[in-house]
Amino acid sequence: IEPYINSNPSSGVRCSKTDLYLRWKELIDDQEAIYVIDRSPLSDIVYRAFDEHDVLMTLDDFTYLIKTTKVINVFCDSDRAEELMKARGDDNPIALAKHRTIRYLYRQAFSMVPWRIEYDVARAIDDENYVDMIIFEIVKATINMTEYVR
Repeated sequence: IEPYINSNPSSGVRCSKTDLYLRWKELIDDQEAIYVIDRSPLSDIVYRAFDEHDVLMTLDDFTYLIKTTKVINVFCDSDRAEELMKARGDDNPIALAKHRTIRYLYRQAFSMVPWRIEYDVARAIDDENYVDMIIFEIVKATINMTEYVR
């Protein structure tokens, strides 16, 4: 999803609303698959609160998406998120300046997502077994979603 919705529009890599709509339409029309996505769709909404760019997807659009498709959102967070962001060389000026507020907004937005998995990205880096547990949680959510949709 990230190539479609980049949280830093100044980087030049950003799709149009039409391209994004067509991509999401493919997902919505495919009722056989269960999609596991990251926080990218929410990133555009969260980050646009701090700059002059228009959102590609509104919160209403996102809500429609999660209600009409089988989507599991994976949300990574950590108390070490700011440290990890700087270590990987993140150059998004909004992320660097507004890190704590952005983390708060993500947490609020994700509380509305019915099929979500949250994990500590720092722990995933340090603990190989933790990654296996995340995969297990995704599989479990997939089974639960399949049962719920029936």
